[in-house]
Amino acid sequence: MTSTQPALLVIDDDPAQFQYYAEALSRFNLKIEHASDGYVGLRKISEQYYDLVLLDIAMPKMSGVELLRAVEQMPQITLPLTVIISSLDQKETMMEALSLGASAYLLKPINVESLKNLVKQYTGLLEQVQTSRTEEQNGGHTATAQLGALASGSSKEDNSVFAPASNPVKKSQYTSLSQAMASMVFQKIMGTLVVETQVGIGRLKYFRGKLQKVEFCGQSSIDALESLQKLPALSITIEP
Repeated sequence: MTSTQPALLVIDDDPAQFQYYAEALSRFNLKIEHASDGYVGLRKISEQYYDLVLLDIAMPKMSGVELLRAVEQMPQITLPLTVIISSLDQKETMMEALSLGASAYLLKPINVESLKNLVKQYTGLLEQVQTSRTEEQNGGHTATAQLGALASGSSKEDNSVFAPASNPVKKSQYTSLSQAMASMVFQKIMGTLVVETQVGIGRLKYFRGKLQKVEFCGQSSIDALESLQKLPALSITIEP
């Protein structure tokens, strides 16, 4: 976990869902807040920093995708790592949300273990970035796990657009495809995640940290991503 308490914002119009997430994550060192709709969520992320957001897609007043579109039009707001909560019949919407800067998605009904694993990976990712930045501020060497190493060893601010590393980054720096995808978003990397599996190679193309295209074994879009996520990755690299 991070040295400071990570802040998680749940944007969902169903109070029961918020309680479900809060109880499921109660053992994590998280500060968990709730926004009852998209407008409230947008105001909250514009007023303070959150490390992670769980964002429901289907909400009245302002949907999850509408919130992401609004953030895209507001350069003064930095979108936190965002996991969208969706259902199987919203595949096109899920892909649009990923192209607008969401890091990952979870399908309803939410599997508690999947939720816990994703939060654990993301808070670990935040810890790596905090550690590397502390070392930089103290004049030390950049940490091996620093996400900036994904971008030619650069140590720029989060708002910078990174080019992919000339040497592909091996899976040893990730615990899963979800974490690799989050790092692409978090560091706004331009490049392609190449995921090798036993049945083929998947490619996830990113532009400024936003997922543009997914291809795997003749499939594309969210279908390709779903298939990839079901298979163990033999290696994950980044190509220009």
